[in-house]
Amino acid sequence: STQSTGEDVTLKFSQPSILDLKMGTRQFSDRMSSEKIARKKQRTLDTTSHSLGLRVAAIKSYNCSQSDGFYDVSKLQGRDLTETTILDAFRMFFTDGLNTQYQVIVQFLSKIRKIIELTEKVYLRLYCCSLLLVYESDPTLPVRTDIRIIDFAEFQTCSEDGESYSEPDTGFLLGLRNLASILENFLSKKPKHLTTG
Repeated sequence: STQSTGEDVTLKFSQPSILDLKMGTRQFSDRMSSEKIARKKQRTLDTTSHSLGLRVAAIKSYNCSQSDGFYDVSKLQGRDLTETTILDAFRMFFTDGLNTQYQVIVQFLSKIRKIIELTEKVYLRLYCCSLLLVYESDPTLPVRTDIRIIDFAEFQTCSEDGESYSEPDTGFLLGLRNLASILENFLSKKPKHLTTG
């Protein structure tokens, strides 16, 4: 889904590998019904959204080690991931089945750091937003990445009583910072003979 941008960001990729992350520690807005809020609160508590500020909503990436050539994680499978198994999911997303895509990780990490800087300066709530990461999996093409914040339907610029927020969205920032840490950790394990320029 890319309804916030009104475009399909995957169209400019020959073989797009896609990671959709539901971001933040709060997955509901003040406008939702009490039943929906209760359901979403429980889902957050039951998933990595609570501890990491992010959870996998979907993965579809090219991977020659898989029988159908793809590594897939559905929304329901993403909810079952733990703080440990989510690292395996990220690892699988960033490999083609033979090699880890370190240049892709470097590009994403640079972009995520910029998003963190921007998010720290914006006093609103990005409830229910997702982060969409796409990279080019065609080995004959140059390294290319794109990252978008999508699904803005429930974001809020002020609280239910009309008060402006006095700080950034700490739950969303938690997810961004943990994502950056995960990517930094992957890069720290990169074999010394590989370059990531």
